[in-house]
Amino acid sequence: MNEKNTMYLVKKYPKLYVQYKWPMQETAMCWGFPEDGWLKLIDRLSQRITKLDPKGTIQAVQVKEKFGGLRFYTGPVPAEISEKVFKLISVAEEKSFHICQECGKKGRMRNDSGWYVTLCERHLKERLDPEYLMRRRVKLKPFRHETNKKYKVKK
Repeated sequence: MNEKNTMYLVKKYPKLYVQYKWPMQETAMCWGFPEDGWLKLIDRLSQRITKLDPKGTIQAVQVKEKFGGLRFYTGPVPAEISEKVFKLISVAEEKSFHICQECGKKGRMRNDSGWYVTLCERHLKERLDPEYLMRRRVKLKPFRHETNKKYKVKK
């Protein structure tokens, strides 16, 4: 996530994201947030958790993308609200599989060179662009037709 959006969340929910400024020996929150496309989703989740926990006892310890979906981990949650908080997190994580992690538009989970990502059509095409791949310095595995003579494409 870009610095502007990161600071937006950290300043809007200072108690929830108090660990953001902590060293990496103490938290994984120091690595920040996943891509900008999930900003609204993370913002809504943060707002709902903060509403359930007005004292600010819940702290996010890691917010990341894994296997194409949002993962939101917290420290201890008060027992009286734990079921509601975990339900909110579960719903947000499930929604993330339908939101492009780059732009926030409708997306779906895809396999990008062995990495699972949730992207819209535009961002999938962008990732398949050779210039984009050169910037990432990623080498694609050959497509099936390139390794199997039976399906070899004629040039």
